[in-house]
Amino acid sequence: MSFPYLRVIGGVLLILAGVFAYYGVSVGPPAALIFLLGGVLVVVISVSGHRPRPIDAGVFVIGLLALSGIAIGYNPSYGSSQTLHYSATPAQIPDNSLFLTVSASTGSVKVSFTNDANLAYAVTFARPASPIPFVPPGPAAVANSTRGGTYFLNVTSGAWAVSILLNSRYSTGMTVSTDTGSVSLDATGNESLTDVSLWTSTGSVNAMVDSPSILGLNLTTETGSVSLTSHHLGAGGRHVPVLLTANTGSVSISATLSAGAATVSASTDLGMVSHQLSGFTVMQSSPRTLEAAYGDSTSARDSFVITAQTNLGSVDVTLDTASP
Repeated sequence: MSFPYLRVIGGVLLILAGVFAYYGVSVGPPAALIFLLGGVLVVVISVSGHRPRPIDAGVFVIGLLALSGIAIGYNPSYGSSQTLHYSATPAQIPDNSLFLTVSASTGSVKVSFTNDANLAYAVTFARPASPIPFVPPGPAAVANSTRGGTYFLNVTSGAWAVSILLNSRYSTGMTVSTDTGSVSLDATGNESLTDVSLWTSTGSVNAMVDSPSILGLNLTTETGSVSLTSHHLGAGGRHVPVLLTANTGSVSISATLSAGAATVSASTDLGMVSHQLSGFTVMQSSPRTLEAAYGDSTSARDSFVITAQTNLGSVDVTLDTASP
């Protein structure tokens, strides 16, 4: 009995179709390449002298059509959409500081702030209708604890899109990570921030931050873009680190700094570094590197240490200075 090559390949195509449908992957017109690949496989198998049985050819054709249909955008919805919501009032959280931890497997995470006096936080998990109803979306959990005058809010997510709304009254820090998906932060209400870390393995990281005081900012992606925008960013101490890193992808920062001093270092292994600096002294500038500074970082009461780097991609640095 000969090995059922076409049947195995057809099974693999069906598995890929299921994965594409579950995660909403659509490749559009390039899906024609799937038919091209299928034809090549048929020719290779035929030339090799292998004679597939009708059931093998049937499974192969069904798998090819299923994967192609999903890839070009046909995404039937069998399951229903889901939304989960958790919230708390300021009366339930008397602490002055809050630290948010988000750990997600698949899906975007968005964090923003509000001045609503009746809301301490709101966490919303959303999942679109699933084409594979028997595949669970994974965890959607919110836990909390209080320690040393700080309220710790822990959010765990599987295959959900997570939106988190925090009250601006708290001094806030956060660690947000997702394996696959984008991470965004909208803190444009002059929030007092401690250490902020946003990370994704595959996806973009975007932060809009206007804060009179921040103790640290780390934006990282393995594959994707990283961007920071700020109309005014104040350092909460000496040598406050601001790190923007992408392994593969672009990095950009556009900010007005409020601190006694700052140093900036930018680099790319394969790409270009561009900059627009006001108030800085440029010590080194080349197509792939930048070193600049203003003020005296050794004696200034508050200062920034800014690093923007990528291995493959461009780096754009636009910085201005303002009186602290």
